[in-house]
Amino acid sequence: MSVAAKSLVEKFEEEGIPTGKVAAIFNDGDSTFTNRDCWNYIRNVRRKNLDVGDAQAVFDYCKRKQVENSNFFYAIQCDEDSRMVNLFWVDARSRLSYQLFGDVITFDTTYKTNKYSMPFAPFVGLNNHSQSILYGCALLQDESEASFVWLFKTWLQAMGGKKPISIITDQDLAMKAALAKVFPESRHRLCLWHIIKKFPEKLAHIYHKQSIFKRDMKRCIRGSHSIQSFEEEWMRIMVEYNLKENEWLQGLYKIRESWIPIYNRSTFFAGMNTTQRSESINAFFDSFVDASTTLQEFVLKFEKAVESRLEAERKENYESRHKSRILSTGSKLEEHAGHLYTPEIFLLNLKVS
Repeated sequence: MSVAAKSLVEKFEEEGIPTGKVAAIFNDGDSTFTNRDCWNYIRNVRRKNLDVGDAQAVFDYCKRKQVENSNFFYAIQCDEDSRMVNLFWVDARSRLSYQLFGDVITFDTTYKTNKYSMPFAPFVGLNNHSQSILYGCALLQDESEASFVWLFKTWLQAMGGKKPISIITDQDLAMKAALAKVFPESRHRLCLWHIIKKFPEKLAHIYHKQSIFKRDMKRCIRGSHSIQSFEEEWMRIMVEYNLKENEWLQGLYKIRESWIPIYNRSTFFAGMNTTQRSESINAFFDSFVDASTTLQEFVLKFEKAVESRLEAERKENYESRHKSRILSTGSKLEEHAGHLYTPEIFLLNLKVS
């Protein structure tokens, strides 16, 4: 890689732009370097910048937490020089919560706010108050398939081998390959929001505010009541708008079972079809960390952030035990449901019914 290419890779990394795009910019016809070279370069930069004392402090923190509570779990992957490459940790409360509510998880690695720009990878789920909860998290040196395989296997070990029913992620290919290896029985769904937000860019000539095409596509994607009706409507749209040869749409159609809602209706997703829960967790941490945060500071501030979320959960637990449900019919069945469900889930069921 040229000096210019390396510089651009680092700049892309700072701005949160996929580093693999650098290869496409610099290479024309004869590939001088690949996406893998870009990832390897960033990994080496992070490895070089990672302060040994900082990594040791994190290791000491994890050991101390495990002494305080034996159910605190952590794992550190090192390279051939015994330098930390990937770090995963999860507290005892999160491990217990997963056993209760861990049917569905969302996973996202777009957050990189720390001194070394290491991707922050939280496992996020939903509790019985419809609140976002953490099932552990990691700081990774890169977003390669090997790193994801290590992380998923480590996380599965921490969770006693219990695999989720369903997983929601973005379209990262390395992540997809790792999930297929570690969670072959789990239903992997792609974030609907990430896909739809690309429509204005990929189809700018017809997909815009108030356009009929936008309305038709939304109805086709979200409003199809059966697989057959989706197929028929999709084909009608492709013909009517002369899009049968559009390669991007052809690619989406090939993977339709992984993102179109009607194909996932038979699998439990707890009402989620996006990674919004993961991204809201990322936004939540913005108030605790910044680009200068060291690893030691990160795990300490992370602990405080988690504690603040647990406090919100405790508050909901208290209100759930003492708050009266507002009944709409006054029937015995509804009254019984009011005792079984938390207020949030009770209201949700009323809306559905």
